[in-house]
Amino acid sequence: MHATSLNRATAATRSLRPALLASFSQEPALDLEHITDTIEKEKTVLYLAYGSNLCYETFQGKRGIKPLAQVNVVVPSLRLTFDLPGIPYIEPCFSNSALRTPTQDNEKHTVSEKAPLLANTADYHKDRWKKGLVGVVYEVTLADYKHIIATEGGGTAYKDVLVDCYPLLDVDVVPGHPTNQPFKAHTLFAPVQDGGRLKRPDPSYAQPSARYLKLITDGAEEHSLPQDYKDYLYDIRSYTITTKRQHFGQIVFATVWMPVFLLMINLQEAFQDKNGNSPKWAAAFAAAVINAAWASYDGVFKKIFGDGGLGFIAAGSDTSILEPNLREAHQQLTSQPIPRSNPQAVLPIGVGFINWGADLETSAALLGRYTPAAAWFFAPRQADDLRQWATAIREATQRRTSIWVQIGTVAEALAVTKACKPDVLVVQGMDAGGHGRERGAGVTALVPEVADAIAALRLPAGEAPALVATGGIAEGRGVAAALALGAEGVVMGTRFLACPEAAIAQGYRAEVVRASDGGATTARTKVYDQLRGTTDWPDGFNGRGVLNRSWQDAERGVALEENKRSYDEAVKLGDEGWGPEGRMTTYAGTAVGLVTKIMPAREIVEEAREGARQVIKRMGGKL
Repeated sequence: MHATSLNRATAATRSLRPALLASFSQEPALDLEHITDTIEKEKTVLYLAYGSNLCYETFQGKRGIKPLAQVNVVVPSLRLTFDLPGIPYIEPCFSNSALRTPTQDNEKHTVSEKAPLLANTADYHKDRWKKGLVGVVYEVTLADYKHIIATEGGGTAYKDVLVDCYPLLDVDVVPGHPTNQPFKAHTLFAPVQDGGRLKRPDPSYAQPSARYLKLITDGAEEHSLPQDYKDYLYDIRSYTITTKRQHFGQIVFATVWMPVFLLMINLQEAFQDKNGNSPKWAAAFAAAVINAAWASYDGVFKKIFGDGGLGFIAAGSDTSILEPNLREAHQQLTSQPIPRSNPQAVLPIGVGFINWGADLETSAALLGRYTPAAAWFFAPRQADDLRQWATAIREATQRRTSIWVQIGTVAEALAVTKACKPDVLVVQGMDAGGHGRERGAGVTALVPEVADAIAALRLPAGEAPALVATGGIAEGRGVAAALALGAEGVVMGTRFLACPEAAIAQGYRAEVVRASDGGATTARTKVYDQLRGTTDWPDGFNGRGVLNRSWQDAERGVALEENKRSYDEAVKLGDEGWGPEGRMTTYAGTAVGLVTKIMPAREIVEEAREGARQVIKRMGGKL
């Protein structure tokens, strides 16, 4: 089918003659409510498709539309969005388009329309495509265009608009500023602020399902769209349920809401007129159903069943147990009551590597088989090792895995950004617990300086990494501070040691809760590595832990051999080996004093998130 589709596209492209394109240049937008039979039956329409209608399976298969001709195009005036809400848990959103902000003063955008389009909205970090909308223009009969309207919701959410389209003929890279002759084509645009249609600005709701996204990527392959645009489409993360609680919530939601959605669809189809349009009351009913469904998700289902997350498997420096962990994660995430539409989709987990000890060849092979959403790199033996890891993992996962790199200095941030082009930089301040750079700054100075240094590189749009702050952050106030400093998120380590899900000894957990005044009761040292036998760390790294008898003896000059014997005896005591008078290592950051009780991981996240919101709200009022 792939070869046939390409041949069909090539033949059709030749049939789009310049004279034909010119004949459409002065057409007005169509009034979807008043397409009459007075228009001659041989009338054809140039229709721009950019979502699921790119795909042969959808357009010619399910909808039975056979275009008379077609050509690949770029539309500089529009950009692809996923801001049309669908059905929670199942099809969270659908593709749409919005006005694209010009990137040069001389770049002109022309959109002919009967009603105003939605203004350019806030950009999501994951939306890395900064050029125009790429799609396919089909020449279809007027009857087929009516059928498109009928199968796209009966006109309940769309307005017909005319856009300037620039042909893409035999190009591998989409031009940022096309100079060839444009022509006009119709497309169905959904102004999400019109007619009561709900818009969800949160990026978490801008994730299409794996099934829906595959239709778009399949269509891009069938039409041989430029490679850089296909790469962008493949980089889009699909919505994935990540917990068993969410699976159960999906079942409950479907039981409650699917009859209502079926009623909505049946009413739209039953009352469509001969042009495929549904009456206005049906549009209002559809908007009310969608709004109510998402309101119930936000107000009830999300609070009861959770909203998912991205957990990391700690491969560390020893990848020998990575395969069974990934296999178990894959089994748990694919053996669900409602099967995933694409079992081969990216796993909604991350994998963390301590690069000086992890085996690259083994890791790349495993991640190619069990592809995670993210791979986190830290502490290479040599700086170039990170480049090799980033290249190998991207190749093994077909660029479906985001690359996160943890750094501790501005110089390191710049070097990593240039060499690896990471998706995320984890900016670790000196207050962090566990291992990190011996010398550096706290997040208050480090995050903004890293942000400024990255900005000074003047990277192409979409290539600058997101900054995530870590070190000394344990609750909402720290989260709010990190966001104010320029971070897009935070990593909390010490706080999650005090949750039941953390696979650590009870004595370790109890010591984290007991400790306070972390600036005075923790220190960066190599003593704990020497006692534990973990001395393979590269030069320039040490670990921050809570002070105990082992550290005190080392400071007093007790010989390492004697200190090691005392440590080994403490290991035999189990949970009693921890504490200020104990000798077992308690890696923790300076924020350990803010950790005062054991809480489930979900509650820690919710408390920190809500705390940050309250701080930001309060500070906004003061300003």
